[in-house]
Amino acid sequence: MKCPICDSELKVINTQHIESKKHRKALKEANISEDEDPALEFLNLSEEECQEISEEKNDGSEPETSTSTQEMDMLAPEVPEPPKPEKKLSLENSDLSISVMDEIKDIDSESTNVVLVNCERCGKVIPVPIKKNLIYQSELPVVPISYIHYNSDGKDLHSLTVYLDHDFDIRRQRYSDVIFSKKILVKKSKD
Repeated sequence: MKCPICDSELKVINTQHIESKKHRKALKEANISEDEDPALEFLNLSEEECQEISEEKNDGSEPETSTSTQEMDMLAPEVPEPPKPEKKLSLENSDLSISVMDEIKDIDSESTNVVLVNCERCGKVIPVPIKKNLIYQSELPVVPISYIHYNSDGKDLHSLTVYLDHDFDIRRQRYSDVIFSKKILVKKSKD
């Protein structure tokens, strides 16, 4: 069945389609309010019922009923990206020690970007080196990166997972304990 507003090929017109960006844009372009949407008449009807209504309206002409999977995927609503944080840690607005500043200068290069992460477990700002290619070549809009480090006492080993967008802004971050596989421990002891 073809949507009367956006000409999308569908098996059934459902709420998901009516709320899709493509459908709403077609409504706006046609200057039709959402309450007067002609597609509402077909909402959640079976394919046969839709065909009957379409045939009545089209004076007996055959409606098209093929739907490709790709078209159906395009009708799924997009997942919004999480908002960027308002306050971002940077070299200018943080009170970093001289040793951390030196560490950042050593790490920062053309192929590596340093992201400052506030580790809630350590209670410190940690400079995390990120290979630029990991972010730029990722198909994901928000890329998860894990960084394993110790606290200042060198006793509490834990992982920081930061979710970075392609501007190297932190969208989310989590910390967790680190558990090693026995295979890794055996291999490490042999080295």
